[in-house]
Amino acid sequence: GNTIKGSVGAGNLIIMLPTDETAVLVKIHDSWLCSVKMPATLKKTGDGMYASGSYTKDSKEALVFDLDVSMGNIIFK
Repeated sequence: GNTIKGSVGAGNLIIMLPTDETAVLVKIHDSWLCSVKMPATLKKTGDGMYASGSYTKDSKEALVFDLDVSMGNIIFK
């Protein structure tokens, strides 16, 4: 798979998502000082977990975002 790890201490992180056909899984380890904006295409699947409609556990080509945020904003577009 393709895992993208990111860490935000403070500030804004804007992530431009690929097309809707791409399977995307997002894991966010955040604090109460963090704000996360998700597009409607990503559905909450668990605590800090979001997945696109085309994502399944067997998706081999999935894009996985593993993000650590202490304060700031994460915006997915």
